[in-house]
Amino acid sequence: MNCCFAKEGEPTCFTWIGQANTPRLKARYQFQLALVNTITFAILIFCFPALFFTVPALILAVQAVKRFDDGNEEGCIFFVRLSLILNIIGIVVGTVILVVVIIFIIF
Repeated sequence: MNCCFAKEGEPTCFTWIGQANTPRLKARYQFQLALVNTITFAILIFCFPALFFTVPALILAVQAVKRFDDGNEEGCIFFVRLSLILNIIGIVVGTVILVVVIIFIIF
């Protein structure tokens, strides 16, 4: 395994979800998105509540990759969808908190 669960012949990093054309690549994309969100929200201490969504999204994305590698494509797709939902909720929560903190700082 290479960077971010990449197998031989797979790209190591994605720039957008359109590059992921298989369930395994979509699971890896969700893993990378959740990893970046988790690191970002961990650095921004006041966005801590967003970690309640991004950390489980990261775990679900890892499970999705493992499910695909075990031959369970339907399980992979299910975990990718759950990870995507949690990532979106985490991004929204983190963004709202960030905007509220910026508004309080300005005023």
